[in-house]
Amino acid sequence: MKIDRKKTVNRCGYDQNECMLLAKHLSVCPDEQLISELKRIKVWNYGKCELGLWADVLDRLDAILENAVTKVGKWMLRLDAPGNSSLVEDVVTILEFTGHLIEHSIYRYLYGSWTHILALFGSSNLDVLLAVLGLSYNFSKRSNYFIRLDPTNKQMILDRLVSIAETWGGAENGFGLADCCDPNHFPETAGNVYFEYRSEQPSGPSSVSQHPSSSEHLGSLNSGGTIVLQALHRRNQIPSEIMEELLVMHPVPVSQQMALFSRVRLATYFADPTQRHKCIRARLQALSILSYTFEVDERHLYPSLIDELVEVLGLSDDQYMGIKACALRTMTAIVNSHRLGINWGSLVGSTGLSSYHGILPNLTRKWIQGLVDGSIKAPAGSTNQHFTTALLSFLYHLACYEENVGPDLGNTQNTTLSSSGVLDTMTQLISWHTPHNDYLSYVTRAVRVTDQILLSISSSRQHVVSILVDRLNYEVEVVLQSSTPSNKSSVSDCEQTLNTQRSGLMKSILNLLKRLCLDAEWGDIVHSVMDGNLPSVLRQIFLNGSTHFTPHLSLFAMETITNYLYTYPSRISTMQDKNITSDILKALTEQPLPQNRDFLVQLPALLSTLALNSRGIEAILSSGVINRYLNTLVSPDYLTTMKTKRVREFISQIPYDMNCNSGQNLSNSLTASQMSNAIQELLRSHTELKPVVFKCVISCLRHVVSLGKTPATLPPESVSCNPAVFNILSRSTRNPNNFGLRSFAEVASEPPIHQTQDSSGSISQSITSAPLSLNNIQNVIGATEDDVVMSGGEDEDDDYNSDIDVNQDSQQAHNHAETVQAGTIVSGASISMAILESSLECEKVPVTNDANTARTEASSVTPSVFLPDFMLNMCKFLEKLLPFGSHTTEAMCPQFVSQGGLQALCDLIRMPGLPYDFPVSATCASLCKIFEDLANSVNLTDVTKPLFQVRHLYIVTLFLLPSHVLLSTHLLGTYSYA
Repeated sequence: MKIDRKKTVNRCGYDQNECMLLAKHLSVCPDEQLISELKRIKVWNYGKCELGLWADVLDRLDAILENAVTKVGKWMLRLDAPGNSSLVEDVVTILEFTGHLIEHSIYRYLYGSWTHILALFGSSNLDVLLAVLGLSYNFSKRSNYFIRLDPTNKQMILDRLVSIAETWGGAENGFGLADCCDPNHFPETAGNVYFEYRSEQPSGPSSVSQHPSSSEHLGSLNSGGTIVLQALHRRNQIPSEIMEELLVMHPVPVSQQMALFSRVRLATYFADPTQRHKCIRARLQALSILSYTFEVDERHLYPSLIDELVEVLGLSDDQYMGIKACALRTMTAIVNSHRLGINWGSLVGSTGLSSYHGILPNLTRKWIQGLVDGSIKAPAGSTNQHFTTALLSFLYHLACYEENVGPDLGNTQNTTLSSSGVLDTMTQLISWHTPHNDYLSYVTRAVRVTDQILLSISSSRQHVVSILVDRLNYEVEVVLQSSTPSNKSSVSDCEQTLNTQRSGLMKSILNLLKRLCLDAEWGDIVHSVMDGNLPSVLRQIFLNGSTHFTPHLSLFAMETITNYLYTYPSRISTMQDKNITSDILKALTEQPLPQNRDFLVQLPALLSTLALNSRGIEAILSSGVINRYLNTLVSPDYLTTMKTKRVREFISQIPYDMNCNSGQNLSNSLTASQMSNAIQELLRSHTELKPVVFKCVISCLRHVVSLGKTPATLPPESVSCNPAVFNILSRSTRNPNNFGLRSFAEVASEPPIHQTQDSSGSISQSITSAPLSLNNIQNVIGATEDDVVMSGGEDEDDDYNSDIDVNQDSQQAHNHAETVQAGTIVSGASISMAILESSLECEKVPVTNDANTARTEASSVTPSVFLPDFMLNMCKFLEKLLPFGSHTTEAMCPQFVSQGGLQALCDLIRMPGLPYDFPVSATCASLCKIFEDLANSVNLTDVTKPLFQVRHLYIVTLFLLPSHVLLSTHLLGTYSYA
């Protein structure tokens, strides 16, 4: 099944540049070239992305899978038929690529080829089975995809996994995992199958088939529905062919056919050592998936399973590395999901963690030493790479498990991993400077393991931290040296140098250093590195953040400094003397602020720490960083950032969503609200910054008002709308004396215009004498008013409930037009944005790698079209900044009013360019809340007088009431304003 475009979304906020380019390239590749391009992708180095971005590619791959799973009999799939070896290779390539994609994407619920995946569980080819299990493993580990399946599909995947993961007879019968790895070991019953089933259809007494007593023929079926097969490994048939014969002879229910086939497949391949090893890997992979996702009984996850897995790790032959990797992943799944009633004591005893020469510590030391000295190669996509990743991942989960359960066991130090030598091995790996980018992920995982162990050690602290700082310094130099003047292609080299692996490594080191700066027990160590070269390394990162590093790296580098100053405020003068703090402000003012929500939300906290003394406050005020920060609320370049639901990476070439109403759906989770909370905390600690902050806020409001001087436009004729309402709106703009919108009562008194079509096909307009009543107009508007109001509601942060279509085709646009034709009034700004978005979609603007180009293209649009978004940002910001309550910073609202903020808000609702849907928008609701907070905080008369004056001006202008009955005689007179 193909990707449902209606469910695709575009609001994750990841840097999807490389993914977009790759998806675009693959989508236009010819069929014969597509698979060869996929085979080149051994390791995913393209970052995170949305799965909907790959809709065109996945649809093409779905067609190939559909052809492969077409049945050529009762059981056999087309790819298992003779002569289809190339189709098998294509399917394996597709599944491996999809596994990479699922592992590094979000919105995985969009994947629509699951019916084909279920069918591929019945393939005779074990390479296909392993690829299917690898894809299922990524689904189970990184999402709740299986949990959200309907009961039928959920039961089907559970049955398939259980049939693969079931025990083969147990170690007592010669089927232990380590014993089965030995190619010379072959139990007597390994090639036999004994299977009982119960027929779903009632039948008479079954006749027992008579067969020669030969091990090469099918066994007998007794009256109870039993299949007995002998020595299947001696038959010259693949499992699918045997299954075809069985289904002809025995009425096996559909629900039990996969269990029978799994046993037939195992018995057929057990005699072949290579195929047997694949069967072992398949069983371990199935156990991992079951551990993450489903509740299964102890017949499959039995208590002695951990001991069997550890025995596999103790095998000395290198040909078992694939099985060892699967064993480590299974152990990780069991530990991570707390299966088998596992406890820390039994886990330590089984793995030998309590001893320096235990199985796991010894294995870790030997393997890492081999990587460092070059005797072991682990390139991307190799079996050694899978084993190294699985080993480091298991160590990380062990460290996390020890940290969580240690206090419950009375162990407050949690020193098991450090005392067994694992920490020393991790520092050895961190110190390893390798030119291969494929190995950087190993170092990153070593840093994360060290992060979990480090806080529990009492010795060698200085040595470990020095290694981390040296590694960070090395990575920074590598990135900066790639763009030296002698390098002609500096930009491209820099982009290639700061890849996903190197960025992740630097981020992990900085995150660890940030934590250490907040721990007072590490004070001596932190003081030592801060007096050394760490500040200069951090300075290089944030001063070159816009050209060489990512926003998160710049943010983490700054936070390392501010965390240190927060913990040890007496050191701020030293940092100021070294110009560290001034360089931070320099980086914030001389470089563009990143289009990144995390950066914008955390920036006020950085400023709060930098303002610990008067010298710091003066530096902040003179730098203009506050003005620069608040201007992002009314900048077209940051609109996408303001609307993003979740951001982990830099926003650059994410297609700009030009629909101004899209922000309304996220009204309760806007970045502007979080920025306001951060600013409020800043002002609570440093009240002397209030005048500057409110001056900048009011300046932004006046900028919005200046954009609203242009009267709001009406829907153009190309947009379908209810004819009566459209005629009213069209005539309302033809009056040059209005402010952009005449009253419905005024226009309703005019005869409506009707369109007729003559015989020639031309359209003519006629004016009838019967006026259109105001009630009819209100009925037309009221039909969809509730829908408009609901559009401003809260959109819960749930990936799987998202149903936003950002890839509308012409048919969907036509359906949307028919919806509008039912009577929805679209705001002028919305129509302008819709036309702009349609034009961009029709032009199919190519994706570019230049972030400045995208910002230039967005900035070239008329600024007034962004008016609704700017209004929403400012109102959400002020709504959080000016609440009424005892917890609010003193004199916040009076400060705002004294600088002219109230008048700026009144000017906001007087703008000629105010969108027509403003009264039913989230912006209006937020603005009303602001006025309520102001009325509760300052003199009521000071707030209500300008409001009534604005309403009076509107009433007089729009002539809604007779001139001798003015609202001022009631409201303004009541409050003595008239």
